[in-house]
Amino acid sequence: MNRFLCNLCKQSFSVDHTRKLPPLWIPHVDGLPFRKLANEYSFSPMEVYKIVKKEMNHLPPNEWVTQKYSKRKGKILNIDGKFIKVLGYEKKIPFIYAIDYYKHDIPAGILVPGESYGAYLKLFHTLKDLGYDPAVIVSDEAPSLPQALERVFPRSRQQLCLVHFLENIRTLLKVRTEEKYRMFFRELSLIFKRGTPFKQRLFVLEMQKEKYDNDFLIKHIINQILDKYPFLFAFEHFPNCPSTNNIIEAFNSHLNGRLKTIKGFKSFRSAERWLNAWMVRRRTKPFTDCRGQFKYLNGRCSLEEVIDEKEKLENVYGEIMEKVANLEKRKWKKKHPK
Repeated sequence: MNRFLCNLCKQSFSVDHTRKLPPLWIPHVDGLPFRKLANEYSFSPMEVYKIVKKEMNHLPPNEWVTQKYSKRKGKILNIDGKFIKVLGYEKKIPFIYAIDYYKHDIPAGILVPGESYGAYLKLFHTLKDLGYDPAVIVSDEAPSLPQALERVFPRSRQQLCLVHFLENIRTLLKVRTEEKYRMFFRELSLIFKRGTPFKQRLFVLEMQKEKYDNDFLIKHIINQILDKYPFLFAFEHFPNCPSTNNIIEAFNSHLNGRLKTIKGFKSFRSAERWLNAWMVRRRTKPFTDCRGQFKYLNGRCSLEEVIDEKEKLENVYGEIMEKVANLEKRKWKKKHPK
């Protein structure tokens, strides 16, 4: 830093000629390896790792971002989990998070030692504290989820993902490899179409039950559908409610791609830190591949969809990034200086 004297006012001033290093956690979360980042900025991979770690430590918690900026909260949430490899745990542990169906925003996510009643209770309490009051929770089958949902959001309905439900039946019947139950499965699939009258569904189930009167496997499947009917067809009671978890599966696909390159975390804290950075990044990164009714989201990010209409995304994003920028100044060399 050099100091100069102004010829007009005779006051001294300083000019900082050092180049500020751009945030490295963003390209890292997006998929750029530490080694490539190191080559680009003339650091060692370990130095880049330390910089990224420090930046992630300064990122605000994802729930803080929701609490402060999320003003338009959706009534339909998709919930799913991804199992993460963490050192010290014999098996992979679940990262459970929620996505606002219409906005594609991620209001909250938690890393927990196991998929339990307490885990879902923690997630739902977090969502409630953030001001969410969902009408529908779309999820896969999880034994502990309904009880936790009833405890925290007693008025909410659960919609099971029909894609996974039907896939489980398809696997049970070995439809892909054996001919025996293919006709039954084709006829059964028709009752899951949106708009099919309740009486027609019951009629098909009763007919199939009578047709396969001596088949205990078919009876078991039909009884299972009847027992879970409110959870399988909750989408019929809410306009534009999804019957699948396809939205969050797309997010899982991206997350899974990143986790494959990381190959696990050294501690629970480091996993939490990285997953928090991933959620913040997903909320501030513009969509590019949305289709159908969500095509309008392309070029926009989810945080932009939930902030107050009077707020500007640049100001919100600037405040989030300012927490990272408040690190000590560091000099850096360009890889190919002029």
